[in-house]
Amino acid sequence: MGRNGFHEDFQCFYSQTLCTFIFVAVILMLKGEKTSPSKDGIHLAGTVAATLWALIVLDYHTGACFNPAVALG
Repeated sequence: MGRNGFHEDFQCFYSQTLCTFIFVAVILMLKGEKTSPSKDGIHLAGTVAATLWALIVLDYHTGACFNPAVALG
């Protein structure tokens, strides 16, 4: 355990940054002209929703806001 909550703040920042990176990478991959696996909008929306749900379940202990600046504030 860190001093004055520093360890928890760093863990929160790290997990939020990692989840934000994954979420944005999935969206960019799906919207890319050459990287999109499908042009069907419902599949793309389902993939984004499933990714968001999985990240919320994975990172529920920090509030899952996916914005490191907000998480530390």
